[in-house]
Amino acid sequence: MSAKVTSSDKIEDLFPETPIRKIITPMERLMKVETTGGIVLIIMTIAALIWANVSPESYHHVWHMPFALTIGSWVGSADLHWLINDAMMTIFFFNIGLEVKGEMTYGELRNPKAASLPIIAAAGGMLFPALIYLLLCPHGEHSAAHGWVSRRRLILLLWWAAWLSLAKRCRMPCV
Repeated sequence: MSAKVTSSDKIEDLFPETPIRKIITPMERLMKVETTGGIVLIIMTIAALIWANVSPESYHHVWHMPFALTIGSWVGSADLHWLINDAMMTIFFFNIGLEVKGEMTYGELRNPKAASLPIIAAAGGMLFPALIYLLLCPHGEHSAAHGWVSRRRLILLLWWAAWLSLAKRCRMPCV
């Protein structure tokens, strides 16, 4: 005869304790913490910087690994660098746009007075690093100034990681 299940029972209590549950349960709790994403992003950034400086050949090789997507007779192919810089960053910035729109429509930034400081800080946070980068780059046809958009993406990504890590500790607007 099976045990009767009531609505107050937790799903975890219905299953026996197995070795895999001892691993999955702490991971589930970790994934529910908001700061986890920011901390993982900062750790991975540090690891990538170390890897790129210790073994630049292998780092470059991984970035240019081929990637292909096949749907029926259509084949789309590119390298890993394109997949992350163009495809995934598009999704990332779309997500940020939705978050900002939600805050400005329903959140604490719906009041223009409350939203003015984060808007000014966001504009300054994008413009000043880009201007510094352009001032320090040599000018010309093959200058490094063509890469300034990638630097802005990295700055925004790191800002997002820091914000996720500190979001619980400061009140909105947290910029």
